[in-house]
Formats: sequence, C-alpha cells, structure tokens
Amino acid sequence: MKLLPVAYSFLATLLTSFPAAAQTDYHEIEPNESKTEATIADCLLSGDLVSGWPSTYPPEDDRDVFRVRICPRPPGIYQHRLDLDHFTFIPDYFPEIRGRSQAAGQIDTDSDVVLQRAIGAEPRDRFVQWYGFGKGEEIYYDVGETTSFRTGHDSYLETTPVTPAVVAGTFDPGTITISSLGLGHASNTEIWVYDEEYNAIPGYGNDDEIVLLQEQAELVRTYAAGTYYIAISDAGLANDLASPSDDDFREGSVLDFPDAILNGSTNVGVDVTFLVTDGTNTTVVPAMKNGIFDVLWFEIHVGTGDEFQPYCFGDGTGTQCPCSNTSTPGTGQGCANTTGRGGLLIGSGTASIAADDLVLTARNLTESQFALLFVSTSGSPMQVPAMAVGDGLRCIGQPSTRLGLRPTGGMGMSSWTGFAGTNGFFVGYLATFQVAYRDPVGSPCGSGFNFTNAVGVTLAP
Repeated sequence: MKLLPVAYSFLATLLTSFPAAAQTDYHEIEPNESKTEATIADCLLSGDLVSGWPSTYPPEDDRDVFRVRICPRPPGIYQHRLDLDHFTFIPDYFPEIRGRSQAAGQIDTDSDVVLQRAIGAEPRDRFVQWYGFGKGEEIYYDVGETTSFRTGHDSYLETTPVTPAVVAGTFDPGTITISSLGLGHASNTEIWVYDEEYNAIPGYGNDDEIVLLQEQAELVRTYAAGTYYIAISDAGLANDLASPSDDDFREGSVLDFPDAILNGSTNVGVDVTFLVTDGTNTTVVPAMKNGIFDVLWFEIHVGTGDEFQPYCFGDGTGTQCPCSNTSTPGTGQGCANTTGRGGLLIGSGTASIAADDLVLTARNLTESQFALLFVSTSGSPMQVPAMAVGDGLRCIGQPSTRLGLRPTGGMGMSSWTGFAGTNGFFVGYLATFQVAYRDPVGSPCGSGFNFTNAVGVTLAP
C-alpha cells in the first residue's frame, strides 16, 4: 500500500535516507525513449523506486526516461536522490537528469540536454541529486542508453530535509549585494535567491559577474523586509528560470519544471565563501561544497526600516533565555523553540497612522499552532526590562492589548495588519509589539509557549 502524504509538522523529521516500509515500484512503460514518451512516476515517497528492463535483446540505444514527481510535503528544503541499484555489475548505466538549453537568456522549450550525469566506478555508487521545497516538484530522469547487453535496473528515492544555515546579522531593506568576489578563492560560483515561501525569485540569480567579467557570482538586488534563502554552488546550478540580463553567462541549461534546483558539477572541496552586505552591515559566510552535486543553503533576514526598532533578542546579546535556549547569535531572534530557531518579528510598510499600511510578520514559529500579537504604548523599550516568561522573554510594557490570534500554518508564520483605530495609537507615541506563540510538544523549557523578539514603532501622521 502506498503511503499518503500528510501535513503534520513531524513528517519532515521522518524523511530520512532509509527506505520506507511500504514501497511503490513505478516500472517503465515502453516506449519511453524520450521526454515526450516518459513513463510517469507520480508522487514518489522516500523508499519508492522506478525500474525497467531492456526492451530489445540486444538493446539498441534503449533509453528509459521517467517523469518523476515527488509527493507534496510540509514547506521546507529537501534533498532528493535516486540511487541506482543494478542487477549485475556490468558498468553500463550512467543515469542523468535532463533539461532544456538556453541561449542569450532565451530557453529552448523543445530542447533536451543533460544537466547532471552520475559517476562512479560501480553502478551502485551512482546517483542523481536535486532539491525541492515540498511542492510536488518534478524532473526528467534518464537511466541512460547503451548498445551492450544489460539487465534490469531499480532506482530508489532518498529524501532528506535540509536546514539552511542562518547568516548572522540583519540587513537593511533596499540594495543588498551577495558576492563571492575578492574572498580568497577563485571558484566559479553560482547563486540564486528564494523568497520566504521557497519560490525562486525571477531575475535574482547570477552565474558570472558582469562588470569585471569574472566567473565568480555577484548579485546586486533590491530587497524588502523579510526572510530569504540563498542557494549557492559551483558551476552548473540550474532551476527552471532564465538567466537575468546582467549575468555575463546566459547560456546555462535549465530544468523543465518549477520548484526544483540542482547542481551538475562533480567537483568536491570547492570553496564557495561569499558575503552579504547592505552597504552598512557586512557578513562574510565561509562555505565549502564537499559533495558532488551539492547545493548549499543559507537563510538571511532583511530587517525593518528606520522607523522600526527591533529589540529583546534571545540570541545571546541580551537577557539570558529561561533555560539557556539561546537562538543563533546575531540573528535578532527570540529564544529558541523546538525548531532550533527563535521566533522573529519583523515590521514592514510604514508607521503612518493615516496610511494604515503597517504589517507585523512573525516567522520561525512552530508549525500548525497559534500566535497572538500584543501591543503596548506604555513606554520605550529601554524602560521595559526583559522578563523570562515561558520559554522566552517578555519585553513589552503593561497594560498591553491583544491584537488577534493567528494560525501559524505549515510555514510557521503569522501576519497582522490593519491597525487603524487601535487604542493608544496617537502620532508621536511609541508602540511596542511582541508575539506569543504555542510550542506544545517538546518545548526547550517545558512551558509549551514562547515569545518572538519585540519591535518598537514610533507612530507618524
């Protein structure tokens, strides 16, 4: 029986490289010699397999092509592998992931090219690898062709969740540069940036820097407040998007489908160190690609504008968290919850009462729970000492007003807007906001709830 996907938050931790107890075999259906004839392998779970046999004896350039779709999962970053299991030790299978060609930033939708090809002295050493985001991502998988005798093949799916490394610091909204230039290595790097919902942002990628004509990547773009994810590797990074106009190399091949990304390089030990800077705050991020086909993932936080004052951090820069559950230093998050991160409250929009476009967004919360926003206008952040409450720090003055309970959903995120008419909202007043949220299963200190950092906003006309 095939296991159906479920939306519980613990599912991501169960997706390991071990085969599932129940497996589904998607056996080839001939003809499947090309992408247009590909055998549909729909909704694979970790441990499922695709398989095939030669259709002729001896085989005459017999390819086995599959259109593989991964079952939807909770939102996140996942590494997928198809591991070849060959019935004999005849080394004639070299599986591939196929894609499309690109020329001068134009994708040829009718093309068929190799994006990634397995290596290994023995068939059982060979695999292909790509990354997805729990969105039912698809690829074309080609077991390969041969003119020699061969027996059947199985390829097993392994899925492993990936936790992005958090880049220290919070960057100001506006122009931000992500660059691997001038950092002591000459690696041919590639970058693509994803938004908080794991969507590749069109135009937010770079292969070769265009001004100095270097093979190292440099990406200069405008960012609003929020959370972003950086995918970086050496040459051969590919999703389904075309290269932007300011990329010096716009010939890189791409995938056929959205919501997947891969690296086609078999190089290892590659230094892909990069920096992130907003012109005032700069963080250098050491990074090394140690496995073939690896893509490295990093999370950056773009903070609020000058009218917003984040404070009350559980990242070790202020009051000690209740049970030493400190979040990653320098991230500006609250005290750590069961995800290992701290809740992060970010303000966006403006502080204008008339415009009423203020948005408060809490991220890194526990999934499928509830969050409650509090506001106080009773004093400045400096006048309200942090107090250990639950698993976190409470830092807004009393009395405070509750501004709405929100579900955190599968992304562990909640937002509030529409504050016009809120009691105590007057021009020139400092409003301080903080979110309390449920963390009922295995919270670090055992209380079952936690707090984000706090944000102060000086209200304007």
